[in-house]
Amino acid sequence: GRDVMWEIQRRAHELVTSLDSPAVIHGNSAYMMFKFCHHRGPWIVQVNDYEAAEAWRNASQTIGRYGSRRFVSLLWRRQKERKVLAKATRVVCNSNHVRNCIRRLYKIPSLADRLEVIRKGVDVTQFKRPNSLPSDPLAMMPMGHRLLFVGSNWRLKGLVTLLDAMVQIVEEFPNCCLTIVGPHPREEYPIVKAASKRGLASRIHFAGP
Repeated sequence: GRDVMWEIQRRAHELVTSLDSPAVIHGNSAYMMFKFCHHRGPWIVQVNDYEAAEAWRNASQTIGRYGSRRFVSLLWRRQKERKVLAKATRVVCNSNHVRNCIRRLYKIPSLADRLEVIRKGVDVTQFKRPNSLPSDPLAMMPMGHRLLFVGSNWRLKGLVTLLDAMVQIVEEFPNCCLTIVGPHPREEYPIVKAASKRGLASRIHFAGP
């Protein structure tokens, strides 16, 4: 969990400050690397999403989506992340979209020259299709009439926007259904609630995390 991540950062900082020569540092979450802002050597940080960067852009929407406590947390993360990005040697983003958002929302001089895109890779040879798949009430549906959403952070990744689009899609494809992969079971209720508001509750299927 997050406590483990902070402990790793603390130990890494102790190690780096004890070295005689500068080390090359790589941090997976940019906002957690603020303790290294005075590091003498090269350091590389990753930005995996633009959630913190856009928190203040529409405060009322963010509070409505996540609640005030989460909003304050995102503002703190935004402050730390911006400080880190202003000083890091290189900043790695996992997509062109994240890179463009970071450039636009932070407006840090020279940041564009230090941004790199390295997409997350998956070795597909490690995954084999099982001989028998779980029973899926949508399995008999023509593939052209099925939508798939994959992502655990469904609010940030646009599931609600997809539900809004489905309202129009079902007008042309009356049998259209949506399979959702990723969200934890405790997240299913707010998703069903959002789908129900749009008359789509019977059209969604949860495949699990």
